[in-house]
Amino acid sequence: MVENDAVIGRPLYELAIGRRFGLMLMEIRRRGKRIVYDDNTVLEKNDVLTVLGTPHPDRGYGRIHG
Repeated sequence: MVENDAVIGRPLYELAIGRRFGLMLMEIRRRGKRIVYDDNTVLEKNDVLTVLGTPHPDRGYGRIHG
């Protein structure tokens, strides 16, 4: 769940989840509903991200994720 003020209001392309953390974004749920997203989608507080992969342990995904 997105709770980190550093990512709220930022588009996905700035976060570079795949490149920075080795994860593939599979889905975003907003207020309980799956949304269609692209690189310009801006994250909102309490969005739920479903990712696939094993995060790089030294790259701090938890700090971005919340």
